[in-house]
Amino acid sequence: MSDKKEEKFIEKIKLHSKNKSIEKENMEFRKFLKSDELDEERFQKIVREITEKIDCKNCANCCKALNHVLNEDDIERISKHLDVTKEDFVSKYTLKNKDNEIHIRQMPCVFLAENKCSKYDIRPEACKEYPNLLGKDVTERCLAFFNNAEMCQIAYNVLENAKAEFLEDIYAFNNPYL
Repeated sequence: MSDKKEEKFIEKIKLHSKNKSIEKENMEFRKFLKSDELDEERFQKIVREITEKIDCKNCANCCKALNHVLNEDDIERISKHLDVTKEDFVSKYTLKNKDNEIHIRQMPCVFLAENKCSKYDIRPEACKEYPNLLGKDVTERCLAFFNNAEMCQIAYNVLENAKAEFLEDIYAFNNPYL
């Protein structure tokens, strides 16, 4: 996807999610997700279907806008690949945030080249797991899921498809006396 198309897509998603009726719909769906009513198997089926259709390596929005935390294994693996000491890697490529977590210093990510991750095979765990939907309990990460939907094509499409799939369940959950 070209940069112009990406920008238009992101703007479309942001406008869509700020629409008052969509905002209300999302809040109702969020309440439903946090309940015990969610059929996790059905939800994961949607995640798998969407993930198979969208190649996230063509987007790179997360590499342009998110600052994922690096763990010790990430630092070890990437510094070894770059043939530098862990200390040199940390000094050259990272910063600590207010919570003392280590993350890549620069946004977009310094390893993003021509809209692709130049370290894809050894990328940080947080990057591998993003948008944190496949095989994960979404009820524990509702806020992140909805925030990710504003930037990530996979999260956005999972959100919209899941709302359609669970429409009757959401209605019954939000209107228990009908």
